[in-house]
Amino acid sequence: MARMRPLGFRVPNSTMDPFTTWLLGATGSIGRACLDALLAHPACSRVLVSSRRPLDLHHPKLEIEVLDFSLLRRRNSLERGDHLFCCLGTNYVTAASRKEFWEVDYGYPMEAARIALASGYRKFLFVSTLG
Repeated sequence: MARMRPLGFRVPNSTMDPFTTWLLGATGSIGRACLDALLAHPACSRVLVSSRRPLDLHHPKLEIEVLDFSLLRRRNSLERGDHLFCCLGTNYVTAASRKEFWEVDYGYPMEAARIALASGYRKFLFVSTLG
């Protein structure tokens, strides 16, 4: 098995503009590594995490909302932000059906991208599973 290295963000200089993020999927292994990197990044001023279940983590930059992702379509916008990190994913073994797999790996990320675009986010970073 390949050994995973921690994610990291290189800070090119100390004058980097502050940025805020919205992170989906923070309870998975990739999402948690992304969350840790964002919280440690000196230019990241705020991380909004939307999660199906509560996170047992407290940090001054961190804001957590427990969210039923099936209701994401009802949301029209968020507070202005800069980057959306989408680490949602499932697999055919865990998903109850092909429809659920498609919804988690395609539907929810597309809805999140729509919301982020309407809220002025500039970047969408997406990680998915192989199935």
